[in-house]
Amino acid sequence: MTSLLQNDGPHRVPGELLLVRHGQTEWNLRGRLQGQLDSPLTERGLAQARAAGELLASRLDGSGSEVVASPLGRAYRTAEIVAEALSAPGVRSDDRLKEVSFGDFEGLTEDQLLERFPKHSARRLSDKWNFVHPEGESFAGTALRIASFLEANASAERLVVVAHSGIGRVIRGLYHPRPEQELAYLGHPQNEIYRLRCGEPEETIVTSAPI
Repeated sequence: MTSLLQNDGPHRVPGELLLVRHGQTEWNLRGRLQGQLDSPLTERGLAQARAAGELLASRLDGSGSEVVASPLGRAYRTAEIVAEALSAPGVRSDDRLKEVSFGDFEGLTEDQLLERFPKHSARRLSDKWNFVHPEGESFAGTALRIASFLEANASAERLVVVAHSGIGRVIRGLYHPRPEQELAYLGHPQNEIYRLRCGEPEETIVTSAPI
């Protein structure tokens, strides 16, 4: 995967990006793919959001910490809690941060996928990064809109981004290239924040919240 940082010319990503995943949701508990559908945060999810906000507030000086989020409810609510802890003026939403669209797979469990879409499921497992979900998109295609988001915010010195596990994989890959099949399976536990900076190794910050 090609990193934007390897291109000629000025940097085309924010100088520092703090990547937060939304808190646990009802569908996370049930093992259902959410994609661009939505489900509410659980009590644990709300606690995870508060822990992320408190940890960021303790580590950042508060200045220049703009909070940007996916407009999907689970991410936007998490972002509101984080922004309050940071005393940020509010949350800016950006459609480009929506989760990867899983199309016809959304709302289903892995067992249901295997039962209803056996051929698609096999193709997805063989090449998860490039697999185009029926009536949805691929991780590879999602990377184009995420690259557009990063370039549009390249002047930001620091950005707190609250999004989804799939979007997090793509953002981390654009900062620090990895093989596609490794990138497609990167995890993002809901008690971890990733600190991404130009030319520096990725840093994992673990909150006090339960996974």
